[in-house]
Amino acid sequence: RKDVCSAFSGEQVKSLITLVVDTSQHTQSKPTAKLCLWLLSMQDFTAAQLNKVALSMINAAINGCNSAATRVNQEALSALERMLLQLPKHLAANLGGSNGEAGWLHAVLACTV
Repeated sequence: RKDVCSAFSGEQVKSLITLVVDTSQHTQSKPTAKLCLWLLSMQDFTAAQLNKVALSMINAAINGCNSAATRVNQEALSALERMLLQLPKHLAANLGGSNGEAGWLHAVLACTV
């Protein structure tokens, strides 16, 4: 809900999203990874609130797309879809990745094909 999300300060959003991203990337539990990605896809923060954590959110979704678990893949795709609506400039900037790493588009294609 927008009214609840607007009550969070930028630092609170950064702290929450960082915790969710770190948990999704370091857990061995597929249900936990799925829940973390679900949280990323369901959050309703503004682009300004997410600006500092956009790249880590994108990377968490990319990692989710690389999971062997179908449900984790689905949540990762939902998270990327949400980010396309909220953070199009960040996603455009990370389309192909950097430093030889695959970008989010490569992860989506690998996940869906």
